[in-house]
Amino acid sequence: MEAKAYRAICEDISLMGANCPKAEIVTGGIKNDCYRYLQESKVFFVKKYNQDTRYAKHLSKTRCESEFAMCKYLSQYGCAIVKPLYCSTEMQINVFEYIEGKNLFDHPNIDEFLIKLIIDELVKIHKIPVFQTIFDCSFFQTTEEDIVRHLNEAISFLKDIYKSPIQLCDYQNIFAEIASIIISQPQVFGSIQLHNGNIMVEEKGNRIWFVDFEKAPPHFPQLDLVSFINTRDYAVEIDFKIIEYYLDHFPNVDKINFYQIYDLLFVIDNLRAIKKIKKNEEQYKIIWIEQNGIRKKLYKKSDSTIGLRWNKERKESIEKRIGNIYNKIYSDNKYALELRRIASKITNSNEYY
Repeated sequence: MEAKAYRAICEDISLMGANCPKAEIVTGGIKNDCYRYLQESKVFFVKKYNQDTRYAKHLSKTRCESEFAMCKYLSQYGCAIVKPLYCSTEMQINVFEYIEGKNLFDHPNIDEFLIKLIIDELVKIHKIPVFQTIFDCSFFQTTEEDIVRHLNEAISFLKDIYKSPIQLCDYQNIFAEIASIIISQPQVFGSIQLHNGNIMVEEKGNRIWFVDFEKAPPHFPQLDLVSFINTRDYAVEIDFKIIEYYLDHFPNVDKINFYQIYDLLFVIDNLRAIKKIKKNEEQYKIIWIEQNGIRKKLYKKSDSTIGLRWNKERKESIEKRIGNIYNKIYSDNKYALELRRIASKITNSNEYY
């Protein structure tokens, strides 16, 4: 199909949205609207990026442009992603191929075969070359300051929930050491958000696709495994089997170090998720503002039930995440242990006192 035909699709969606007679809206997120678009005998997946399209600080372009660039790059290596067809930077709309399948929320049987298939495809992505610029989209490195900020925000929010008197200033040296260790690790391309909604499966369960690469700069490989495992309720023994299966594809990796970084990122991910879960419960939505050239995230009270839907679909709760921190341990990493101790002091648990 020629570019002008794809542009016509974007114009239809931009002008009419869900009222377009050729389009059927499908489930989207807070910041996007997604459509199944029928053009004669062909079907396309169309994604319209709404609400502050350039909200990721590690991307030089908008979410629309960066997702198109990443998918275009990954598709060159035969990765299991939905093929990008056209990008309208003006209308902030992308056109993708349409695939017949269900996401994992709707798939009835997430068995060992399917899990291995997902990990096999993840490994393919993790093995492709990583560059800081893909086509004309640049990715900015995560810094030690970013990690320290994430830790401070997560611990501060947990402290507020439990009304704990602990002082964050007592832990800044530990946070800095954690950041220094993590930032020294090798990085890969991937999704970062491997929850059930971002993994599509064909009806027979013999093929999968990853979707949603709109904020996927180079990151640590453990993060993709953490995001996949953390949205499930597997016993820790099953978690180890999944990680071991992944590591079997990388025989030269230092397994002890891999598990130690995994454990650290696992605890941090659970701590950071608590804030989102709480804000979803209170029906707040994220808004971004700019002050003195610095972009800041704020929360605004909303009638939206999308956050509540996400919590329910992913079986999320603060209690579950706190339980993960205390009950799922993947290494003897002293810094992961220290983060568990800090969480224990805040929540008045005796687990790691």
